[in-house]
Amino acid sequence: MPRYVILKHRLPPTSERAGVHYDLMFELDGELLTFALPAEPIAPGCQRVEPLPNHRLAYLDYEGPISGGRGHVTRWDCGTYDGGWQGEARWHCHCQGDRGDFQATVQRRADHTWQLDLEATTSEDGGRGAGR
Repeated sequence: MPRYVILKHRLPPTSERAGVHYDLMFELDGELLTFALPAEPIAPGCQRVEPLPNHRLAYLDYEGPISGGRGHVTRWDCGTYDGGWQGEARWHCHCQGDRGDFQATVQRRADHTWQLDLEATTSEDGGRGAGR
């Protein structure tokens, strides 16, 4: 199964977008489909997200500084997923990760913004997913 990772990305204070966001990345066709999340991805919940250019597969396993003074990343969650694009404007998958299992749906809204909806699913050990 393909892998996913959620990285906590701390940007330097001198950056235009200083602060913390989360990068949600899905392994797809030799790259990482990537979305920037403004807040911690806790299920259940929804938040506006920003699609980013695809990233290198190295970020599936990388933690540390990012070249060019673009901050520092630490792994917040990782695992495998099953799913993918359902048309051009909707990504849906079931994720099985270190923090639990969850359903993730990213879709383009009528106003052309993107939204992430997370729903925790019960794992085999009875835990709840996506940060719980």
